[in-house]
Amino acid sequence: DQVYENQQLIQSLWQQSPYCERVCKQYSEWVRELAQGEVKNLSQSVIKDTIFPAIANVDEEGVLKQRLRKIRHQLLLQICWKDLILNAEVFDVLQELSDVADACVQASVEWMGKTLANKYGIPRSDQGEEVHFVVIAMGKLGGGELNFSSDIDVMFCYSNSGNTDGARSISNQEFFTQLAQGVIRILSDITPEGFVYRVDCRLRPFGESGPLVVNFNHVEDYLQTHGREWERYAFVKARVICGSLEDKTQFKKIVSAFVYRKYIDFGVIKTLREMKQLIAHQMEKKGNLNNIKLGVGGIREIEFIVQFFQLVHGGHNQHLQTRRILEALSQIEIAGYLSAQDVNELML
Repeated sequence: DQVYENQQLIQSLWQQSPYCERVCKQYSEWVRELAQGEVKNLSQSVIKDTIFPAIANVDEEGVLKQRLRKIRHQLLLQICWKDLILNAEVFDVLQELSDVADACVQASVEWMGKTLANKYGIPRSDQGEEVHFVVIAMGKLGGGELNFSSDIDVMFCYSNSGNTDGARSISNQEFFTQLAQGVIRILSDITPEGFVYRVDCRLRPFGESGPLVVNFNHVEDYLQTHGREWERYAFVKARVICGSLEDKTQFKKIVSAFVYRKYIDFGVIKTLREMKQLIAHQMEKKGNLNNIKLGVGGIREIEFIVQFFQLVHGGHNQHLQTRRILEALSQIEIAGYLSAQDVNELML
């Protein structure tokens, strides 16, 4: 009876998600797992233990792409089941989706890094210390709020200039550029299994006209000299997902000084107004005023309200220095910047 009931639930899943129907028909063994109620609790460790062993001994990039895409389909199918059939909490679903993306990026970086190190050696600073590749998650991924169809916004960095220590030595810049290009290829190339994620790198210093990979000195100089107000909004959610603990500390120090001002900063009001007017004009031009993300009362408006209080008051109220929107809203209420009723309406 339980299996029969779950089969009915599978039909319901397919009616709600054409993606799940396609995946189940492509990988029929997963249908049996769902019918038998075999849905894992997808903690970060479970996700990594699913992805990393499956690609541990892969030598060819084509095989890596195939396995990574298949595993991602399997994990997303389970998350869809919990979302659409088991009615999981929305932010639990978003966190699991973000954890899957984190692990896919990390696995791609590790595989590509080993491949290039075998060819060129390990990147080192002028003092001989190993230099690590750093991936910064931005946007929804940075905030742990990725949805099923999101691109991933990332920035690629490293801490120190220098050269690799192999017989065919190249500069760290060249090594990490090849690494970044490989990671983008692994994640975004379209194969018979689809793609893992579309990767957007346009939030890096100078956007598409800037280098694909930048060292921390470049990032700091750019933010201090050229950083614009709208970029402060973008960097609120910035999060290191690949890199050493030292890299994380150094990056946080660089970004915090740019994003959060020690004084109450009302200069962001003008920028916020201009950004909202630009988005409203674009939506009106496209005839898309009811867009759930960018339209009136949409997701972006809620983000603007929250990030406004973070940028105005975050320099002297460190509780506001969080990437998570619900956490920030709670702190906004505690500080008395908005009433409990207003915060509750924004949360809903």
